[in-house]
Amino acid sequence: VGSPTITETLLGKTFHIGPKSFFQTNTHGAEKLYSLVRNAVKKPGGTLLDLYAGTGTIGILLSDLFSKTYSVEIVAEASADAKKNALLNGVENFEAIAQPVEVFLEEFIAKNGQADTLVIDPPRDGMHPSAPKNILAFGAREILYVSCNPATLARDLEHLLGTGVYQL
Repeated sequence: VGSPTITETLLGKTFHIGPKSFFQTNTHGAEKLYSLVRNAVKKPGGTLLDLYAGTGTIGILLSDLFSKTYSVEIVAEASADAKKNALLNGVENFEAIAQPVEVFLEEFIAKNGQADTLVIDPPRDGMHPSAPKNILAFGAREILYVSCNPATLARDLEHLLGTGVYQL
């Protein structure tokens, strides 16, 4: 009895969220956060990788700035919700991929070689230990990192900034 999903609207887009999908619970806070992320994109165009994507919210909200968007999420149900949400919002340059980020990155590099912009929004534990090495291999124009845990943010940034290629 009742709907199997919750429906939320953020920044003019509609999202259906299933019970196994990650979604920001405070929609007013989420709108502010995602507006900041959108405004932080300094070099639109090309390919966007939305890593640790949950229901694909960030990728869908930024998809109009890029020619291709990949939404990567380990939880298959969340990735399926992302695919449905892209269709629901008429986003055609979007591909939802149900795979661990670290596996996706290795395969994507081997097939495509590069991505232009990365949005990283990992769980509280931060990125998988092998992810930073692969992220650095992209040579992306910009990386936007969203974090809810300052300790893992600091750890992950140490890996990403340690080469001197990127600046905070």
